[in-house]
Amino acid sequence: MSESALVVLVPEAEELVGPFRAIYDPVANCGMPAHITILYPFKKPEAIDASVTRKLEAFFECHDPFAYALATIAQFPGVVYLAPDNVSPFVDLMTGIAEEFPENPPYGGTIKEVVPHLTVGHSENEAVFEKLKAEFTVVAKRELPIASRVDEVWLMEEHEGRWRGRIPFPLGTRGR
Repeated sequence: MSESALVVLVPEAEELVGPFRAIYDPVANCGMPAHITILYPFKKPEAIDASVTRKLEAFFECHDPFAYALATIAQFPGVVYLAPDNVSPFVDLMTGIAEEFPENPPYGGTIKEVVPHLTVGHSENEAVFEKLKAEFTVVAKRELPIASRVDEVWLMEEHEGRWRGRIPFPLGTRGR
């Protein structure tokens, strides 16, 4: 079953998080780069036509590019992640795009409050989770913060178990 997502790619974090994601985040081995999710799940790829693309372009062109840093190691139950220091522009994108496409609520409607994050890894096994958290903390403390900038949001698609980028949507192009 194919699916899609809207994400901010974070190549600056790949060197740090890549080895952990390869072990503890299955989507990393399916082609999904280090990222901060804006909306998942989005539409089935076959449902993304020219009208959906135009609506996405119009939405993202009204939001300015912004800088941020991944500075904090945090966790959800069973998930270790990096948190951006400048969350409000991410939240604006996340809540705004969910309002534009209410038929596609964030995480299928299972999460009420979206939290911008870059997943390092996850496990439901307590011992594995604690190992991940401890090992990542030691390595990450030497590397953080990681400065980055959001200039575009990518529409990513999954087909037959592999993720690939379909369309980048530049931010802040209205009036250029």
